[in-house]
Amino acid sequence: MIQLVCFLVFVEAVVAFLVMVKIGPLRELVMNGLDQVEMRKGTVLTSAGTMSVIFFFSWVSIVKIQNKGAKIGTMTPMDQVLWRTHLLEASLMGFSLYLGFLIDLMHHHLQRLINLRKNGGSKKKGSRKARRREVAAKRKRR
Repeated sequence: MIQLVCFLVFVEAVVAFLVMVKIGPLRELVMNGLDQVEMRKGTVLTSAGTMSVIFFFSWVSIVKIQNKGAKIGTMTPMDQVLWRTHLLEASLMGFSLYLGFLIDLMHHHLQRLINLRKNGGSKKKGSRKARRREVAAKRKRR
């Protein structure tokens, strides 16, 4: 389980890096891939929800092991190993959920920025034409 979550964190970190830094056509490729994933939002939300539940129960296990150690006074070596394993799993899953949220947020803002740039250019052209018309109308009045 830890290897899988480590791989997931690594892949998400690479995707986040490619979304943040414009490296040739790679950003467009990643943005198109994220668009495709966003179309199937239900599967993404289901997997994020499943990871959140596992994350929560890992933290519950950590608290139980800590409480057991507090009652006895010391933690057994087996409890220490379980505690460290659950802590590592929970940390990796939390970081993975955070990176997923970060990637989704960056994708959303980049989409808005791209749309504003596309539409903003046409608005500027339209406003320039309107200004030219106003200047021409003022000249005709004189």
